[in-house]
Amino acid sequence: MKKLLTLFLVFVIFFLGLFFWWKNGLSAVNSADKTQKIFVIQKGEGVREIANKLKREGLIKDAVVFFIFVKKEGLDGKIQAGDFRLSPSMTAFDIAQTLTHGTLDVWVTIPEGKREITSRKNLQLFGRLINKVCLQIKLGYQKKRLSL
Repeated sequence: MKKLLTLFLVFVIFFLGLFFWWKNGLSAVNSADKTQKIFVIQKGEGVREIANKLKREGLIKDAVVFFIFVKKEGLDGKIQAGDFRLSPSMTAFDIAQTLTHGTLDVWVTIPEGKREITSRKNLQLFGRLINKVCLQIKLGYQKKRLSL
């Protein structure tokens, strides 16, 4: 009976330790540090490499927890290459979501045969629209039409 109780206590302590390790690994590195860093993911980088880079740059607490979390949630195939704005105040969940929802990159295609001045005017118009959308997001979404 004593061996059974000892074995039970060992399992409880082990699983409690595992639980706290997991919760700690998913939490933010420093919830007070709102500074943002540009984090770059190269095309073809794996989740393990990304997790190690995030750990090295001080954006996550534990690379193993992040790796397991991303695999468990099925986000490994959804992470995109590119530049991302991340902060030490973000949790591992927030970082994983950010890495799957687009980069800071903006791709522009200029159709063949268009005059340079027309393309330049269109890009300037697009830039103004993007600035207004970003301002709206920063100030809080309001239901009204954006005017250029």
